[in-house]
Amino acid sequence: MKKNTHQGHYAGFVSRAIAFSVDMVIVSLSSFLFTAFVGMISNFFGLDTGQVDLFGGWFFTGLQQLLIVAGALFTALFGLVYALFFWLLIGATPGKRLMGLRIVRLNGQPLTFSLALLRYLGYWISLLFLFLGYLWIIIDTRRQGWHDKLGRTVVIYDR
Repeated sequence: MKKNTHQGHYAGFVSRAIAFSVDMVIVSLSSFLFTAFVGMISNFFGLDTGQVDLFGGWFFTGLQQLLIVAGALFTALFGLVYALFFWLLIGATPGKRLMGLRIVRLNGQPLTFSLALLRYLGYWISLLFLFLGYLWIIIDTRRQGWHDKLGRTVVIYDR
């Protein structure tokens, strides 16, 4: 594995995929707990969340639709805040730390908010094109995905 100018070697696809999976479990569990909490609060106040049989088909009530939208917005916002918070604070999300990985800028400087935001946007771009942006890690010499290239970062082993 080629060594970069930073402390560790470039992190490979498998360790990064495991770290990403751990982070997605954390974000998904948080989203589930938020949605369950909001549902419990609505039930506590007697708000009906049951389905309605309308013209022979089951439809979500307005409150259920609101809970679904609130859960989706929470997940999207929490995912963004989660990533940016940990990237800017310690250079790695909990999943990356668990795998001994760290995100560093190509020039060695700390990650800025704008570059972290670009990197996060790159996650979605990488996803939209049949995951090619993530698979790019396998063939790139610095093991950069499209999100890394957009954010001008590399992920290295930090142990």
